[in-house]
Amino acid sequence: MILLTSALFLILGHVLPVMPQVPDNDRINCFPEKGGIPDQTACAATRGCLWDAFHPPKVPSCYYSSDYGYEVVSKTSTVHGFRVQLQWIAGQVCAFSDPVETVTLDVEFQTNKRLHFKFYDQNTTRYEVPMDMPGPETAASPDYEVTIPESGLFSISVTRKDTGTVIWDSSLGGFTFADQFLQISTKLPSRYVYGFGEHEHATFHHDMAWRTWGMLTRDESPGPAVEEKNADDETYYVERNNYGAHPFYMAMEEDGNAHGVLLLNSDPQDVTFQPKPALTYRTIGGVLDFYMFLGPSPEEVVQQY
Repeated sequence: MILLTSALFLILGHVLPVMPQVPDNDRINCFPEKGGIPDQTACAATRGCLWDAFHPPKVPSCYYSSDYGYEVVSKTSTVHGFRVQLQWIAGQVCAFSDPVETVTLDVEFQTNKRLHFKFYDQNTTRYEVPMDMPGPETAASPDYEVTIPESGLFSISVTRKDTGTVIWDSSLGGFTFADQFLQISTKLPSRYVYGFGEHEHATFHHDMAWRTWGMLTRDESPGPAVEEKNADDETYYVERNNYGAHPFYMAMEEDGNAHGVLLLNSDPQDVTFQPKPALTYRTIGGVLDFYMFLGPSPEEVVQQY
């Protein structure tokens, strides 16, 4: 017999603590390896994450707590926006690689329709895509508002001013900036997301049912997903990526407005969609360099991009 109380699980006379509750669709997977089989000890001790053995299919059993990540140390104004210094929260276990203890975030209001925000290590040079990107122009009346707390747990949200729609919100947790593992998640304003290439997509509209797409520039011909098996002889599928990587997506908001987001990073990476709806980026190098385009029509998003 199992009795659930507000503080304890009582299972056949044993008292176990209740893990912090994170709704199923809010969970950021702490064991994203395809074909991997997580266990409770490795999840908690090695990766510092939460464990739930009783979960619906596809929902992560090993997942990040919502307060995992960095805290805001300072936030100062700049000519075109602001600079935020972030500090790795002491006592956390970094799931992958060694965390960068201090991360810098620069936010630039580049035009009324284009926002740029970039996470990087100010103390160490990391590879960045060698492209001449447009710099700040004039953003006298930007279509967006950026919110970052003055202190405490870090998150960043972007709101479309005229409708109040939140088009980016990283408060789900799991933000990591480590030597060879970078990860950030965002809630999405709707399930209508398009883009990310090059892959064999069955539909232009992305599947939000815990679907992961890898991006690695390789000369692989088109074809169906490759069937493989894990150590428990369970079948899983590895999606093919084709000739290049294109980490850009367009999202349609519920009211018909559109926006686009580019991650300027050419390292091997993947993106995972989940039913929240939400999106998680993971890459093994470089920086997290984002450009956001406010449209508001799909045609204008493409023109701005």
